[in-house]
Amino acid sequence: MIDFSKADAHIHLFEGGYQGGSLTSRPGVEVDELLCYQSLMKDHYIETALVVGFEGDPFCSQNNNFLAELIPYHPWIYALAYCHLDHQPDLIPQLENWKMKGFQGISLYLLEESDYTKLLAIPLEFWEWLVQNDWLVSVNSFGALWGPWKVVLKKQPLLKMIVSHLGLPGRQTEIPSRE
Repeated sequence: MIDFSKADAHIHLFEGGYQGGSLTSRPGVEVDELLCYQSLMKDHYIETALVVGFEGDPFCSQNNNFLAELIPYHPWIYALAYCHLDHQPDLIPQLENWKMKGFQGISLYLLEESDYTKLLAIPLEFWEWLVQNDWLVSVNSFGALWGPWKVVLKKQPLLKMIVSHLGLPGRQTEIPSRE
């Protein structure tokens, strides 16, 4: 069991660094995110990290493969594979494949209403596999788009799920009421 008191809750590692408008996307800048992160681990006594896979942009379309290459050499990586909901007939074989590569869960990015049609169409066997294999599901979503999760969680109350980035609540002009 992981000592989560010495864990980083959510990081990304990309081959060639994050290219989404960050410093590493500037011409001539090269950053080895793995080495950089390992130096931060040492400085801050971090022993493990939840590494959330993401393949939602062209620069990182092979992020799962990159993470799968790192897993055997870095036991501190607790990796979650980015799950494409467009490939529903192949979901269980894909989970088995990721498990063999050392992944310990999946990451889902559900940022459009159409994503929830896909979510609700996922067969019960998929969720059962995640529960039976004690896998973690990291979800990025926001606002009213969290509603359909009630259906999933009602059917699978033992599903281990993390609401990433506190559910992306958006900016508030005043303190929200209890309601």
